[in-house]
Amino acid sequence: MNDWMKFLMKWRKDHPNQSLKEAMKNAKGPYRKMKGGSKRSPTMKKTTTRRSPSMKGGSKRSPSMKQSMMAPKKKKASPKKKKSTKKKASPKRK
Repeated sequence: MNDWMKFLMKWRKDHPNQSLKEAMKNAKGPYRKMKGGSKRSPTMKKTTTRRSPSMKGGSKRSPSMKQSMMAPKKKKASPKKKKSTKKKASPKRK
């Protein structure tokens, strides 16, 4: 069993009135302090995009951008076939 699970089991014994979800959230901070680690492990990749709390669950696009994306899309004109300007050769008569 890993250290986090051991710590969580001890935490739940000390806080029996908390649900598992609450216990995990509340034990996270003290566990990090005890372990001496940071929020991210050095092997984890950083994400390039982060949402602010006000955008949580929503879109990053501005309202005007959303409107333009929701507008009906115009159909692209299909490329027209070029007609040949050469005259067809007529059958030779004898």
